[in-house]
Amino acid sequence: MLRVVVTGSCGFLGAAFVARARRAGCDVVGLDADPAADRVCDIADPVATAATIGSLRPAAVVHLAAKLTGACDDDP
Repeated sequence: MLRVVVTGSCGFLGAAFVARARRAGCDVVGLDADPAADRVCDIADPVATAATIGSLRPAAVVHLAAKLTGACDDDP
């Protein structure tokens, strides 16, 4: 089974991708700063991100995380 790590898995795009990939039979591990993620990880911390992804040994990483700003929150 193909293991895929998805950053930003609790966001709009990330959550949609995770759902589709799981339906397709992929072993998906979602990374996000949100406590609802499979693995809580802040991608702004490169050491923690590398350690987490390294420990999971995925076949692919789909990077959908973004650092949102106040302007994005006000007008997505």
